Amino acid sequence: MTTEAYRAFRTCAPGYDPELDVTVVTDDGRVVAYAMAWADAVSGTGQLEPVGSRPHFWRRGLGQVAVREAMRRLRARGMTHCSVNTWAGHAGNTAFYESCGFRRATTIDRWTRPA
Repeated sequence: MTTEAYRAFRTCAPGYDPELDVTVVTDDGRVVAYAMAWADAVSGTGQLEPVGSRPHFWRRGLGQVAVREAMRRLRARGMTHCSVNTWAGHAGNTAFYESCGFRRATTIDRWTRPA
């Protein structure tokens, strides 16, 4: 996510709460990992999206730090479950979310055809 996209997103997303944003920042101020969390008080479920880290910082545990902090904030809001959507066919995504304690709940195949 770029800075410009993040700023635009903050102004138009219903239910957005900046207190649920998590960023991991280097000493020189670069954002290297992030997770945005969403809380649904009615269902007691949190959602993480987007989640990411800069490629140069992969495999250092920084994405996990962002996810764990986001989940801590969701628990503090009373959320009892958390979900994330990702492309299950991408082994790196699957391994990352499994390393954070998530387990696959569904698989979705998408079918298209010309109109």
